[in-house]
Amino acid sequence: MSMPLSNFLIEVSQNPALVRKLRDQPEVVGKEAGLTAEEIAALLSEDPLQIHKILEGGLQLRPLMLRPQYVFDN
Repeated sequence: MSMPLSNFLIEVSQNPALVRKLRDQPEVVGKEAGLTAEEIAALLSEDPLQIHKILEGGLQLRPLMLRPQYVFDN
């Protein structure tokens, strides 16, 4: 059964046995879930930006840049 990456991540978040199997055999679990080689590589990278890029269909995210906030007490 083919499972999109987003559905796979939801399943992993709710299934401790699948988490253990994913840690032991990530390529096997990914293939069983119907993930592409690119999706499996993103998971193995453990890079949130790379995973998000796949989830968003290839859109590249820019890192969040926070601006300093100044509070003036009058």
